[in-house]
Amino acid sequence: MPYRYNCPRCAITSPSYWAEGRAQEWGDEHRDGRHDGGHPYGEHVEQTRLELPDTGQLGALAFVVALLLVALLVQAV
Repeated sequence: MPYRYNCPRCAITSPSYWAEGRAQEWGDEHRDGRHDGGHPYGEHVEQTRLELPDTGQLGALAFVVALLLVALLVQAV
């Protein structure tokens, strides 16, 4: 399950990351840049649901997969 950092003081949430440590790193960078290294009340890394890509991303992925399959078929013949 992916993880993300949440700062309620800034009302900001990081992108989702597969590694909990990467979400924490994002939070560290945010904290250093916006809060002078201080820990805002309520900040946390949370486990989130898997987010599916939008239809544009799925279409692009399907196109790339189709191109790869065609390339494999052309090589096989």
